[in-house]
Amino acid sequence: MIIFRDDDISHLTAVNQFAEIHKLFRSRVILHTIALIAKDINKNPALIEFINANNIDVQLHCWKHYDLNNDLKVTADDLKKGCDTIEKYFNHRPNVLYPPWNKTSKGLEEVAANLGLTVSADKISLSQYIRHDGRFDDVVINFHSWAYPDVILLERGLDIYNRKRGIKLP
Repeated sequence: MIIFRDDDISHLTAVNQFAEIHKLFRSRVILHTIALIAKDINKNPALIEFINANNIDVQLHCWKHYDLNNDLKVTADDLKKGCDTIEKYFNHRPNVLYPPWNKTSKGLEEVAANLGLTVSADKISLSQYIRHDGRFDDVVINFHSWAYPDVILLERGLDIYNRKRGIKLP
């Protein structure tokens, strides 16, 4: 299974740019998955409304962006706050943790499992996916919808994915 992971979505995410990215996913009938930085998401009600109004898969990136392996007690509290926030604003609990910088450890995996989260730190970049013409069967493709190079490459990556699935769109 291929997952396109839109990384570092936060209260700072510009809704108009995010909506354009989501439009690409919708036009290609591909699930848009976001890795959410949950702290302060309530400061962007327009983004919350947009995500809830569309078929966007919200998973946890972190409460705030730091190495989650440093102090696992603090991490456990922060991950719980992140899960609670997603449940409050997006009406479901996340089941995947995409840790910052894809840094993980056995301890972090145990903390996450206690909260019902599976840690997913295996990923490739959107440019790698395109460079290898989609020759992957089961991978998380990481991109940033706020990064100009990724936005340029995204349409090509989604088209490769649909070609590999045998889907031809008008």
